[in-house]
Amino acid sequence: MSFRCPLCLEKLGVESQLLRFCVSHPAPPESFSPYQHLNKILCPGDRGNSHGPVEAGVFLAHAGCVCTNPFWNDKQVAVPETVYRANARVDHWIIGVLREIAGYCSNVREMWFPQILFRAANLSDGEKPVGALVMMVGARQSGKTVLSTMAMVPSSYMPELEVEHFVHITHGTGAQQSSELFHILQILDNMRQFRGTADPPTATDKGNISNIKSVYFRVDETGIRDLKSKFSAKGYLKDVVKVLAGIDSSMHTSQRVVAFYDMAGERFTSFDREILSFRSKVDVIAIFLDASAISTFKIMNDLSSKDAAWVAYEQLQKTSNFTGRRCIMVTKIDKLPNGDTPQPAGDGAQRDLLLAWLANGTDVEKSLHSAIMKDPAVRVFFVGTKGIGKPDEPAQTIGLLSFVRWCLDWQTAQR
Repeated sequence: MSFRCPLCLEKLGVESQLLRFCVSHPAPPESFSPYQHLNKILCPGDRGNSHGPVEAGVFLAHAGCVCTNPFWNDKQVAVPETVYRANARVDHWIIGVLREIAGYCSNVREMWFPQILFRAANLSDGEKPVGALVMMVGARQSGKTVLSTMAMVPSSYMPELEVEHFVHITHGTGAQQSSELFHILQILDNMRQFRGTADPPTATDKGNISNIKSVYFRVDETGIRDLKSKFSAKGYLKDVVKVLAGIDSSMHTSQRVVAFYDMAGERFTSFDREILSFRSKVDVIAIFLDASAISTFKIMNDLSSKDAAWVAYEQLQKTSNFTGRRCIMVTKIDKLPNGDTPQPAGDGAQRDLLLAWLANGTDVEKSLHSAIMKDPAVRVFFVGTKGIGKPDEPAQTIGLLSFVRWCLDWQTAQR
């Protein structure tokens, strides 16, 4: 089998090296080849280290990766004691982890990422994938950045479910990279403390080399489960023995991952060779369609994504040979009349409703209708948000859990 870096998504060659650092057992990082020593993604101090909190676990770095540490200053990684953005302090565990790792190896410019993210990109857990890599496709202002940010917020899911997350942005210039990343971390910290945010996520910069937002769930044999539930490592240890013996390439873990790769909308309105290459590296292509821009509602405004239907149609056409799964994410349903009412349930109900909206629309919307009709496998999900930009109201999403379950092959009942 071959491996890929979950940040840059490039295939790792036989000479490629990974570095490993365990937050719970800190020591100078060890370098290894995943092809020769896959078991070294595990910390020798704790073989069950994929079952604890992400921030206290193992982190990996891909030597030579284009995705860089936001604190790299062209000489070393220097993490200040206090990080500020827009005169406000940014408190987030990612900053603390990068600071701790820099204390042992300040000369590594590549970005560190959770070990479970490597598993999500490369390994299975028995017959189940550890994760799903999702390419977010859509026009400007179609809701990609807001939704991928909200996907990392616990309030976006069922009340009893706790989730974890990891986010990284690599930009062509370090200053822009830090600003955009720290903005997201600031929003996440506010939401973690159940504070709203008056400063919603800004659109992804078209100069980004990488923009990944990933969310981590605890699971058992029935699907998503409470993060606080206990886990037995017995089955996990048996699988590790199989891996070391070369019998089985899967490693059992109690975590599942959905990783969102957010790309600037401008990149989908012109030819972009990197976009073509990127499609072959993900598991799911999620095509975004701004509901507020659909002509039947006659509510389009300056915040609507005016090219949404055209870009969605173009991307459906261009990805017709994609071997993974495709879906339409109908965003901003909260902006529609009666947008706060429960959405139609069932695997095909939302698809049928979208088709009804498009059937008598503009010429572009009719073309999109025809493109969806040609492929019955294209799923449709209605999603929206509440509380964005309201500092006194907790922000949350509508309908996101159904999409996550579908990505991970869990039960797809509507929230």
